[in-house]
Amino acid sequence: MAQQMLDLLTASKLARRVALAGSLRRRQEIVEQVDLVASTAQEERLRTTVTTWPLVEEVLLSEPSHLSLRLQRGVRADLHLVDEATFPFTLHALTGNQTYLAAIQAHARKRGYSFDDGLKRGSERLACDTEEAIFSVLGLSSIPPELREGLGEVEAAERGALPKLIEEPNIQGVFHVHSTWSDGMSSIEEMARTAQALGYHYLGLSDHSQSARYANGLEPDRVREQHRGIERVNETLDGITILKGSEVDILPDGSLDYPDDLLRQMDFVVASVHSRFTMPEAEMTARIIKAMHNPYVTMIGHLTGRLLLAREGYGLDIAAIVAEAIRLGVIIELNANPHRLDLDWRHLRATYGQGLLTSINPDAHSPDGLRDVTYGVGIARKGGLSSGRILNTRSLQDIQDWLTQRRRARLHA
Repeated sequence: MAQQMLDLLTASKLARRVALAGSLRRRQEIVEQVDLVASTAQEERLRTTVTTWPLVEEVLLSEPSHLSLRLQRGVRADLHLVDEATFPFTLHALTGNQTYLAAIQAHARKRGYSFDDGLKRGSERLACDTEEAIFSVLGLSSIPPELREGLGEVEAAERGALPKLIEEPNIQGVFHVHSTWSDGMSSIEEMARTAQALGYHYLGLSDHSQSARYANGLEPDRVREQHRGIERVNETLDGITILKGSEVDILPDGSLDYPDDLLRQMDFVVASVHSRFTMPEAEMTARIIKAMHNPYVTMIGHLTGRLLLAREGYGLDIAAIVAEAIRLGVIIELNANPHRLDLDWRHLRATYGQGLLTSINPDAHSPDGLRDVTYGVGIARKGGLSSGRILNTRSLQDIQDWLTQRRRARLHA
C-alpha cells in the first residue's frame, strides 16, 4: 500500500520529492500505519488530488501540511506536505524512533547545534538538501534508516563504526523453497524460472519431509523420485541451478524425520520444528541442539516458530543455540516470510561479532513468495548484518564448495 501511494504521488507531478518514513522505513516487523513525506509548492492542489484516488477510502483529517487517510483494507496513512527546504529535516524527524531522536539531538547540542524543526547554530538556520548532509554537518557517518532505534547507532556513527549493511542486489540465490511436490503452488521448473527472472543463480528446493502429512510431506521413495526430476529440470535450464534439499522435521526427541542415508543424498538440509510447540524451554532447546549435531543439517529453519500477530515463539535459550550453531557451523536462517521474520532482528543484532552465519530464506510456496526476500533483507539490515554474514550472498560455485567442505568437516569431526 505504501508503494502504491509513493507511485501515485510521483505520477501526480505535484511533488518534487516523495519518501517513505516512520516504522515502515525502519523496516520494523510490525507496522501500524504508513508515513509519507512529500515536498510540494502546490500543497492545496496535491491535497485535493490525493483525496480523489480510489486507493483512499476515507479522509480522516485534512489540514495544511497534513493528510490522515484510511486506505483500502483499513490501512492508515499519514501524508506530510512540506516545502523543499524542510523536506530532509521532516523526513529525518519522522523516521527515527523517540530514543534515536533524543540521542541525535543530544549529540547536536554537544556540537553547538539545536536540532528540532531544523538545524541551527545560534540564530543561523543551516540548509541541508539531504539527510546525508544533515549527518555530515553533525560530524556523523550516515545512519541507515533501519538502524535508527536508539541502540547506540549515533555513537557508532560518530566513531565511524557503523556496519556496511547488506543490500538486496547482494543476494545471489535462495534456499527454503517449496513446490507442488509438497504444499507449494507451482512446479519446480516454474519456481526456478521465476527465481532466475529475479536475478538469482541457484534455488535450494526444500519440500517437506514425511511427518508433515498436512503438507503432503515426501516419503523416501518420493524424495528419490524428486531428485531424478530435479536432475531433468537442471538439464533444461541455463543460468540457474536447482540444489536438492528438504525441510526436514525435527522430531520431539531431536532426531530427524529422514535417515542419514537419505540425507546424505541431499545438497543441503533445513531442519525445522513443526510440532509440540509447548515443550518446556530446556527441552525445546535440547531438541534443536541435538538436531544440529546431525552432520547433514545445514541450517535451522524459522528458529522460534513465531507467527507475527498470531502466535508467540516457543520458549528457547537462543543464546545457547546460537553459540552451538557457531561451534558446529550450522546456519540459523532468517526466514523472510513477512508473517515470520524469524530470527528476530534484535537477536541478530546481539550476535554481532560472534561469527554466526545466516541465510535469508523466503520460505516460498509460490513464485510470488520468492519476492519476500526483500522483507528478509530489511530485517537483516535492522540486525546490522553485512553481506559476509549471509550465506546466500555467495556465488553458486562458492556455495557448492562451502556445502561440500562443511559436510566433509562435520563427518570427520
